[in-house]
Amino acid sequence: MRNLSTLPIAAISVIVVIGLLLPPATAIGQGKTQKISKKLLDRAEDMLEDLDEAKDQVNKTMKKYDSIFSKRKVKDRQKAFSELNKEIGKTEDRVEDVRKRSEDMQKEADKFFSEWSEGLESIPDDELRALSSTTMTENRDRYDEIIESGLRASNLYDSFLTDLESQTAYLALDVSDTAIDRLKASQEATREKVRELFATIDEVTQATKDYIASMR
Repeated sequence: MRNLSTLPIAAISVIVVIGLLLPPATAIGQGKTQKISKKLLDRAEDMLEDLDEAKDQVNKTMKKYDSIFSKRKVKDRQKAFSELNKEIGKTEDRVEDVRKRSEDMQKEADKFFSEWSEGLESIPDDELRALSSTTMTENRDRYDEIIESGLRASNLYDSFLTDLESQTAYLALDVSDTAIDRLKASQEATREKVRELFATIDEVTQATKDYIASMR
């Protein structure tokens, strides 16, 4: 069970009073909720690491992508193209890691808020029950913000990878000067998409950090 010193004052008060008012079996149930909460926080912290790794990998991919446009010789572009494909594969792996982590967080959140909601019925004091319910709703809303931002990031990842898939198929057939010139408009569009993606990742990261802080 989590050390009380790591919990907000309001939460400590609720836990202490509930522990005094409720029978032993119910108090044990509260401990179970705290254990689920610990798992949820662990998943959230893991998500932060996965987001950082995915963002770093997208940066590496974009460097290889941009290098194709900076090469003056066709053979150099072909080499850069081969290196880009490797980075795209790594990016797909990192994006899949984020997606799986998000699914794990959702499962833990469902368990956590389900246990919390069920526990409300065991609080005989109306004011304490209302206080706990309000706190639960606030935490659920904050978590939903993470999910919403995460979905936007996931869609942008997919759109980014789809763009690269189309452009690499184009480059696989032709990396001449003319082909590169005609692709420059797509290059700027891809850069803009990455800027939007990074802004969304930063949003998810901050929302996750805020959520972790609120639950400690």
